[in-house]
Parts: sequence; structure tokens; C-alpha cells
Amino acid sequence: MKTALIIVINFFVILSFAQKTERFNGEFFNGDKIKGNASYTFYRDNNNKQIKEGTFRYSAREKNDKYRYSHSISGNYNKGLKNGKWTYNYSTKDYKQDNDGYYYSINVELNSQYDNGYPSGKWLYNSKIVKYKKILKKGKYKKTNLVDVKDINITINWIKNRLVDSLIINNKIGESIYVTMDNEGIMNGEFYFLDEQKEFWYYDDGILKNKGIDTNIIVNKEFKSYNTFSSPDTKAKKIKKSLLSRNGCIIAKYIKDEIFNPDYTLYRYIGGDKIIATDKSTNKIKLTFKGLYYYKLKPILSEKEGEIIKSIVADNEKVRQAEWLTNQQILKNPKKAKYKEDKKRIVRALKEFDNIDCFLNYYKNYLNLDNIKIVTRTNCGELNNTALLRSKEEYLDEIRHKADQQMKILKAYNQFK
Repeated sequence: MKTALIIVINFFVILSFAQKTERFNGEFFNGDKIKGNASYTFYRDNNNKQIKEGTFRYSAREKNDKYRYSHSISGNYNKGLKNGKWTYNYSTKDYKQDNDGYYYSINVELNSQYDNGYPSGKWLYNSKIVKYKKILKKGKYKKTNLVDVKDINITINWIKNRLVDSLIINNKIGESIYVTMDNEGIMNGEFYFLDEQKEFWYYDDGILKNKGIDTNIIVNKEFKSYNTFSSPDTKAKKIKKSLLSRNGCIIAKYIKDEIFNPDYTLYRYIGGDKIIATDKSTNKIKLTFKGLYYYKLKPILSEKEGEIIKSIVADNEKVRQAEWLTNQQILKNPKKAKYKEDKKRIVRALKEFDNIDCFLNYYKNYLNLDNIKIVTRTNCGELNNTALLRSKEEYLDEIRHKADQQMKILKAYNQFK
């Protein structure tokens, strides 16, 4: 009985210690010359690290006869992670002046949701920046006409660190972007980019179905082949890729530079985001989020195709071995004309095999014969009788024939035993 009582007492002592919270209410470092104040509760973990818990409020304000500045952030923490609704408001008037004498007024608002540190649900972001000059007239300063620098509205939807549903970027002095995705972040439906003209792409469960500019529609023949189930070209695997991984992805840039702009959101200082980390070497914020997935179709070669390609590769290797042997013979007998002539023939054959490799590379990466013909014509040249080839099987046989011709020439000169 005494032992049980001691255990119960110890439990409540530990529990009360673990749940002991403190309140911070004072100046909060924000990296800006205008100081801010924050109010929040926290507790300390076993390593004496401060863990925010509950309501967080931040405010920085300054107003005088020259400029106005207002910055506020509010939300909630759960065990040090942002949770529930978070709002960010940043507003300035006449606050900054550039080298050309322009003053700037900025208004930024972000309404967001979090689920234990991860972005969740719908986020709404608005940013408007105008500039103007102050001209002295009759002893008084008057503003010139306002010039729009930025006017952007963004709507995005999240599940954890993944973009889902719809993504809308409306830059009123730039481009507009609209993308639809499923709950896995796979593009499904229309994706358009509107600037001086409308470029669009239409995805069907992550596979590009068609694309175009304005009213000009180009059907993706790979999709057509993939969905023609009676065709031998339908065997393919789907390789998952993301637009976010492409260099210069404009959507990733908008999300990073606008929604996660550290000047407006103070992500670097208030913490609680699972998709944000600070690079210690550069002190720059690193974002990790996913979505904008699509599938690249890659043919699954039949056993017969695999054997033909394997034989062509083997012939290529034989020619390269013959080159090495001929080079050794030339080193031993540099004046022997036969070896030099052999070398010329082998070099010509290797050039042809390099060209054959080009054909094979595109053959292995495209489902549709017309696409293969188009890309190889541009990058590799023409196969004999290309216009007469009606199937991928015939096309591969023609590549095989091209390789056979080279081997036949070399064998005629006893290059192979």
C-alpha cells in the first residue's frame, strides 16, 4: 500500500513539473530596426529548451510624421508546433525610400492553417506594393501618382507538406497561374499560365493529355498510345516527377518569395514549422514541400525488343574492342598500312554506332512511333525507309539492320575472327 502511494505521489509530481508553464511578455527579437513585442506561454523540456504552448501574439508598431509601420502575427502552438489558424499582417506607409527617391507602401496579409507544424487546408495570401515620389510644391510636399510595384493574390491548399486541390496565383501586373491536383498532389485537370497569351496543359491523373497556346491544341501522342489498350505500345511504367524539382519553377518561387517571405512572417524567429529549416552555413531558409506531381511514361520493352537491343549493344562493344586491339597493333607496327586502314574503318563504324545509340535511346523512352520519328529526325538523323515504317517493331528492325551493315563491312576485312 505504501509503495503504491509513493508511485502515485511521484506521478503527480512529474506531471505537475512537465506541465508547468511560464509566460513571456516583452520585447521579441525580429531582425528589424523596429522592435516588436510578443506574448506567449511556454514550458521547458528535459534539455531546458523552451517549448511554446498555447496562444502566441506578436506586434510591432511605429508611427510618426514621416512614416507608418504595423506588423502583427497571431496563432497557437501545440507542443512547440504551430496548430490551427495563423494570421500575418504587414503594413507600411512611406516607410522606405530607394536611391531613385521613391517611397513605398506595403500591405501584406496571410491567412493560414496548421496541423501540428504542417501547412493544412486553404491558405489565402494578398500582397500589394505601390511606390511614389514626394515633390515640393509651394512649400508643401505632394505625392505623385501611385505606381503599382506588386499586386498578387495567391490561394493554395495543403495536406501536410503537400500541395493539393487547386493552386491559384493572380499577379495583376504579371502572370496568372491555375493548377488543379488531387489529394495526393498529382496534377489532374487544367494547368494554365496566362501572360500575354494563354499557355495550357491538361493532365489526366498525372499524365499529360494535351497542351497548347490560346486555341491551338496539341494532343500528346504518348497519352494516346498509352490509352490505346489494343496497341502493343501501351505497355509502360509511370515515373513520378514534380514540377517543383525543375530549376526556375515559377510556382516554387512564388511560394518561397511571397508566402514564406521571412520579412513578413518571421518564420526564422518564431518557429513551429515542420517544412522550414535554416541552413547553418548560409543562414538561409530552406523549404521542403511537395506536390505538382506528374507522370512520365516510359516503355516497358518486350523480351524480343530487349534481346534485339542487347545484341546491338554487344556488337558496339565488339567494335570498341577491335579499336583497342588495332591501336595496340599500330603501336607495335606504326608503319604498317593495313592497321591504319583498319583503324579508319573502325572509326567510321564507331561513329555509326554512336548514331545508332541515339536512335535506341529515344526508342527506349517513347511509346509513340510518330514521336520517335520526330525526335530522332531532329537529334539523330534519318533511318532508311523511315516513312515506310509502320510500327515500333519495324523501326527497331531497321536500327538492327543499320548495325548489321557496319558489322558486315568490318567482317569483310577480317576485323573479327
